[in-house]
Amino acid sequence: MRERPAPRPGSVTEAAEGLLGIDPSYSARGTLLPVARDAEGDAVLAWPEAAIGAVEGFLMPGHLAQGGSATEQEMERTALETAGLVTGGALPARTASGVRPSLGMGGGRRALPMDEASRMRRAQDQGYDLDNPAYRGDKMPSEYPKGARFTYDPDYAAGFGDRGGVREFAFRDRNALGAGHPVTLGHLRDIARAIQAREGDAAAERFVQANSSISDDLQTFFEKSANADPNIPVARDGSLTLRYMQQQTGDHKRIAREAGITELHDAGFFDRIVGEGIRDKNKAAFDPMRFNDRNALATGGGFWGWPLLTTKD
Repeated sequence: MRERPAPRPGSVTEAAEGLLGIDPSYSARGTLLPVARDAEGDAVLAWPEAAIGAVEGFLMPGHLAQGGSATEQEMERTALETAGLVTGGALPARTASGVRPSLGMGGGRRALPMDEASRMRRAQDQGYDLDNPAYRGDKMPSEYPKGARFTYDPDYAAGFGDRGGVREFAFRDRNALGAGHPVTLGHLRDIARAIQAREGDAAAERFVQANSSISDDLQTFFEKSANADPNIPVARDGSLTLRYMQQQTGDHKRIAREAGITELHDAGFFDRIVGEGIRDKNKAAFDPMRFNDRNALATGGGFWGWPLLTTKD
């Protein structure tokens, strides 16, 4: 699926999305298939990218005639999407900006070198943690929409090798809670806010007081923590905080996600609770044009040269 960024104000994209009633909370949508993912990562029926692109192409002449603006990139993208629909993926050899388009590879772009040094350099540039890989034994799914369970022990992962072998993964945006990770003031505040939104003030205040030495009421805690350093540790290890959330909150993973936490660590394994930022370390392209792609390889199949389940920033 394609990640769809917010449209530029006054652009033809904004007009097309308004006409079609595009829901901005959908994190990604299919290129040809009428599906998208909502904020929770669940598949829902929605306008596909191809339909949005066709409407943009239809509106573009009138948009420009009435004094609307369009960047070179917007003109190229609209032309490519319209050409892909009309010609079944047949595209010009090179766009005005010098990019060789190839819709079968997820949109107009240059070929990326796939040697290990180039891949690792791109991974580092995108913020992937290459020093702490984790492992999983499974059948090589193309993506993990709501995350998955991983381990730092390849031998433990090998115990699940009958599912298809052991894979090594790299991650970005690692904000961990649980065993081996301190609880910071920022963690405490953000989790408390998420609990407050879902379960009320009393539950949030109990969480703060049970997981720190802070005895302030909730409002006072929020006021004091607003200007404090969020990296101040309030507990050396997050095991008890995670256990409290598991036992005392209705949906601890959802609350953790809403607090900006991406990983929940226990002894021997951890749950990655968001689908973004997961890459097969040994096979992923680490394509910067697919930074938000949930595909662990950042590749996908296609139809008439169109990628069906890939993303493009």
